[in-house]
Amino acid sequence: MNSHAVEVAFFASVSWIAWAAAYAWSRWLVRPHREPEVDALAHANRVEERLASIEQTMQAMAIEIERLGEGQRFTTKLLTERAAQSLIAPPDRDVYRRVDTPH
Repeated sequence: MNSHAVEVAFFASVSWIAWAAAYAWSRWLVRPHREPEVDALAHANRVEERLASIEQTMQAMAIEIERLGEGQRFTTKLLTERAAQSLIAPPDRDVYRRVDTPH
């Protein structure tokens, strides 16, 4: 009877381990998959923040490029006016005479 008790105890322990493993595996299969959704939401928030940062940078660059364009237009306007004035009235030579300075 002693060997029969050992067989029953062995069968009971193997059965209990198999049942626990099967239960854990079944719970793992039917678990709610919230972790990827949380990761997806965090990833979406990071992407949204990066896009907002890129948009802000692009707006700042557009403002600076517009300022450069305005400066270029102003410089072109000044050079055009200066060229037009030099064609209309030649400069007075007395104003631009050479001055010798002692060394």
